Amino acid sequence: MKKAFVIILCAAMILAAAIPAVAIVNSARSADLVDGKLNIVIGELEEIEALPGAEVNVKIQFKNNVTISSAKILLTYDSKLSVVKNSSGKPEVTFDIYNDEDASAMTYATLYEDENKLLLNWLTAVDQVQGDVVFATVKFKVADDAEEGAFLPITAEIDPDDVYDIDINNTEFNLIDGGIRVIAESEESTTEEDPGFLKGDCNDDGLVDNKDVVALFRYASAGTHVEDERKYDFNEDSEVNNKDVVELFRFVSKL
Repeated sequence: MKKAFVIILCAAMILAAAIPAVAIVNSARSADLVDGKLNIVIGELEEIEALPGAEVNVKIQFKNNVTISSAKILLTYDSKLSVVKNSSGKPEVTFDIYNDEDASAMTYATLYEDENKLLLNWLTAVDQVQGDVVFATVKFKVADDAEEGAFLPITAEIDPDDVYDIDINNTEFNLIDGGIRVIAESEESTTEEDPGFLKGDCNDDGLVDNKDVVALFRYASAGTHVEDERKYDFNEDSEVNNKDVVELFRFVSKL
């Protein structure tokens, strides 16, 4: 058994950097969640909207998840979208499902920029994930010349053998593709329309500096929230947590 286990792990690591031969699973964007199956949702169930030139966090979500220990997803995105890269030149991807306490867990993101493809791969050999979770978050940039009103699709291809539970039994899934709708400036409430609003100015002194990093950390730790959290939501993922603290710290450190 141990020998077979090692072979499985080695094979998974080798395949992480390769595009798989996949079975395409088609699902309309408006499809309902299917009971009794893992639902893999690219983005939100509602349409994501963004301005030309904007950066947008797109979540890959697992809903109705019973147990899962592996998922390998190949995303294909519209030519008017690009995957944002970090300072190291790697794709801006966060594996939200990753459990750093599981020594057997592995994650890998491979960007095939010339093909508009991004491969996301995660597995754990001795653990499993239950319940509704965000598998990964990918930051996309909408092209400056993207046409207003256009829908920029983000679709997924998944080999059924790459989605399985702790006992390496394939998990049945329903795939709901997504994308981004390009909107006009007037359709979105922007920070410029809010007098005195400055994203990241968490202590309201008109500056964005290390004091705001401390203020944001305290706010994220407090457990209480104000109605309009946009100045605190530094990474613009509609949630305020430690990720915003890290992003703000990195931003301030570059000033």
